[in-house]
Amino acid sequence: AEVLPGGPADLAGVMSTKLYWDGTVDLGDLLTEVDGVKVTCVEDLLEAIEKHKDGDEVSIKVLKGCDPKQAKKLKAKLTTEDNRGRYANRGGGYRGRTSMVSRRGSY
Repeated sequence: AEVLPGGPADLAGVMSTKLYWDGTVDLGDLLTEVDGVKVTCVEDLLEAIEKHKDGDEVSIKVLKGCDPKQAKKLKAKLTTEDNRGRYANRGGGYRGRTSMVSRRGSY
């Protein structure tokens, strides 16, 4: 999944995987938990964050560079598309319903 520029995951410090012109890959961060709830697929992620409302802050656990030895806990503020501009410079900004996942599977 991609990290939306200026979205909650981006502002929390989550990095997406990058593929370069020469075929090299930098693995991004793997999201494994939201508020202590294990995330193994997009449906788990949606279920965990759809319990929240616009402006809520959630705790997320990521494996930096997909490395289990580099687990980090981060905070992200959830926003809806309607309020994207409102949070854009204050730790939020997002497309779609109150969640960290867009219709394309981004967080």
